[in-house]
Amino acid sequence: MPEPEPEPEPVVLSCPRTWPEGPSLVRCAPQQHAAAAPAERVGAPFEFRNRLFEGRAVVRLRGVDPAEDAAYFHGRERRMQCLVQGRFTRRVRCSDVVCGQEFSRPLELPMGFVVRPVLSVIKMMQPALQVDLFAERPHLLTPLAATAQTLSVAKPGQQSEHGFVATPRGAEAAGADGRTTAVDDPVEATALLGERHAFYPTRARRCPYRCSRDFEARFVCDQRRPNQCSSVRTSGGWFGETDRSPEERKGWYNAGAAKAAAAAAADEALTDEEQESNAEEGGEWFEPGLVYTFDFYSHVLDIQTMSAFGFDVVPILNGNPIVCMARLRDGASTGAAPATGAGTPEAADVEPEYLWKFEIWHERIVAMLAAEAEQAAVAQKENQAAAAAKLPVDQQEQQQMVI
Repeated sequence: MPEPEPEPEPVVLSCPRTWPEGPSLVRCAPQQHAAAAPAERVGAPFEFRNRLFEGRAVVRLRGVDPAEDAAYFHGRERRMQCLVQGRFTRRVRCSDVVCGQEFSRPLELPMGFVVRPVLSVIKMMQPALQVDLFAERPHLLTPLAATAQTLSVAKPGQQSEHGFVATPRGAEAAGADGRTTAVDDPVEATALLGERHAFYPTRARRCPYRCSRDFEARFVCDQRRPNQCSSVRTSGGWFGETDRSPEERKGWYNAGAAKAAAAAAADEALTDEEQESNAEEGGEWFEPGLVYTFDFYSHVLDIQTMSAFGFDVVPILNGNPIVCMARLRDGASTGAAPATGAGTPEAADVEPEYLWKFEIWHERIVAMLAAEAEQAAVAQKENQAAAAAKLPVDQQEQQQMVI
């Protein structure tokens, strides 16, 4: 017999009446971030850290703070934003990182014959989409580098503050709509995305990619030949040739992800030429010596009303929070060492390695979970009473004495 699905861990949340932003709460997912506060203020940058990524983030929700609405949401149709900036602690291949939504409980979706055709159309538009909304643990994942609305890559100390701080506006601009400050969007900057080398301190040190040689700052390690060091830094490749738009970047990474997905679906091993091609299309690496900024926003989901396209999403979520997350895809590993058991049945039970995972809760979701727990407690008492009624009289008396 197949083993039953493990029960999801109980959710521990404070009372919604104590939440600083009314009906909504933003927090780092438990056990995912080493430096995570129980709750983060909406619209205020906060720091986080885990094994793969460390940096700062800000989550904005329309309708929480009038001042924030005026600074960021004014003139925009957006309903929410998640902005993340930081550095990778290890080398990670770009095509190995996915983002999106994943849930620990089944969703309460409409009938399958309504949902599946819609998903088929979405998959035609997004070939790299990984989706299973009818599983015990539903998910909808896409490549991180092909999903962020804006991606900016910079050397340490040169990263932009756009999106994290409000910029004072001149008197003429302020007079048009009365705003004295505004939050600008990050600017797409991917010229360094194709760099095959990281930047390190000036003093000599061991090569972080396990080369046998020490090197000075001018010496870098070539990804293509990880056992050799070189003092010549290659160009940024396709991204370094000219400024690329977000649409061009998304198309580039979707092309590489689609090739890999097609090969995996056919269960065919890639040839050396195909591997080289995939390395050029979506196979670059996120380097630990650079600072990355990822900007995500949505025009559809309104967290304050928990609605999308005019539909109430609370019953559909079935007790799950909305998440903003990025993680390694299943079976992927960092450049340091292969994942233990990757690709085996046992690997499915391994907790994914997250870059970040933030939960957005609403008081109506908490109320649903509380009602569910109360019903379960009542049912448990009724079952215990029914079981006790079936016992012989002498055993009932003995049980009452024990009680």
